[in-house]
Amino acid sequence: MVRRDIPQPQRAVQAVHAALAAQQAYPSKSLTQPNLVLCYVENEAALAEEFERLKAKYVPCCAYTEPDMDGQMTAVATGRLIGPERRKLRHLRLLRD
Repeated sequence: MVRRDIPQPQRAVQAVHAALAAQQAYPSKSLTQPNLVLCYVENEAALAEEFERLKAKYVPCCAYTEPDMDGQMTAVATGRLIGPERRKLRHLRLLRD
């Protein structure tokens, strides 16, 4: 998930940074391509809150902080979630713009 309050071109960049961090932190031995879904939260406070909520639910996740934005948290990505594990994210809104 990415912050909606950052410029649109940066949303994709920040999301990819977080996804790469999650892939390194939670490598998968599966040979199948995982599904990727890009969701958003409104701002850094909401992102930090969601990150803590996911950790409390034992969802494997990584936050990315952008050095060029004074270390602000800009995106969060999870490790691979399968089947019912994905339900823990169903409250999030899809990024459409």
